Amino acid sequence: MKRREAHHDLAQSVADQLFATERAVDDAMCSIAGLTQSLPGRAREAGFSATRGQVVYDRLVEAMAAQARARAAVVEVHNALADLKTESVFRSLPIGGGTKDEKPGTSGHLAVVAA
Repeated sequence: MKRREAHHDLAQSVADQLFATERAVDDAMCSIAGLTQSLPGRAREAGFSATRGQVVYDRLVEAMAAQARARAAVVEVHNALADLKTESVFRSLPIGGGTKDEKPGTSGHLAVVAA
């Protein structure tokens, strides 16, 4: 395998893992939001008063805030890796993947809205 091909495969592997990590963080945020959204209706169905279970909502807000911090950290990792790429032998290698190459709203949860 030529050196350029090996460099490309290495960089693409890191990029693929980065994009998968970004998707996982976003999916976790969607999951927390979905749970949060479903709870008030389920509480009503169960006959709970508004005063019951506030601690659940408080913890979900904390979880979403923590997830937002995790997302910000992954974005910083993305930017740092991009900087490393431009300052190395990888600068001339095209690296594809991730959602930036897709038309907005054509995958994931937004695909339903786009349809």
